Amino acid sequence: MTPNEIMDDVMDRPVLTQRTCGSDGTRVWATDGVILITWEGGSWKPPRQDATPIDSVIDQALARIGTEVDLATFAIEPTPIDCEECDGTGRVRDCPQCHGDGRCECSCGHDHDCAECSGSGVEVGRGDPCEDCEGTGKAQKWPSVDVSPEVRFDGRYLALLRQLPGCGPLHFTDERSPAWLRWSEGVAILMPLVKGKTA
Repeated sequence: MTPNEIMDDVMDRPVLTQRTCGSDGTRVWATDGVILITWEGGSWKPPRQDATPIDSVIDQALARIGTEVDLATFAIEPTPIDCEECDGTGRVRDCPQCHGDGRCECSCGHDHDCAECSGSGVEVGRGDPCEDCEGTGKAQKWPSVDVSPEVRFDGRYLALLRQLPGCGPLHFTDERSPAWLRWSEGVAILMPLVKGKTA
């Protein structure tokens, strides 16, 4: 994966609403609220220009030296699973009974879960290709990776960071502070998972 593709991947993640990106003339950057990647002099073209200042975030993270680990020492591979949205069928559409709402009104005027779709609002196995799995019916479950007894990261982010050219060691301090690493053309910052949660 090229740095341009990695930056696009960060911006395309549908799971978080804090996605921002920008350029300050000397670097471009993208974040989804969990990971921040900067690229000094990068050729990536941000899809928009957000006014979020990132200098203080970077300075605060880099001030924490902590423990360092080489990401290459961790086995980080996703497990293929059936897509949860379409139950592995690759197709999904709004339920014709409740029109995608998941709720129906009975003759007495009370709302209840739609009996046709069990309240999900979708009819699996029919209709358009599922957007979550792009019609394949398969998804990937990434493991949580414990880098110490106290600190855990989402494996999909660690796998993404390992693809950055010249990826250096990951520096971390504790389960509540951002970790960071340098790569050949910038810095990446990653928030750990709260212990007890999985990716």
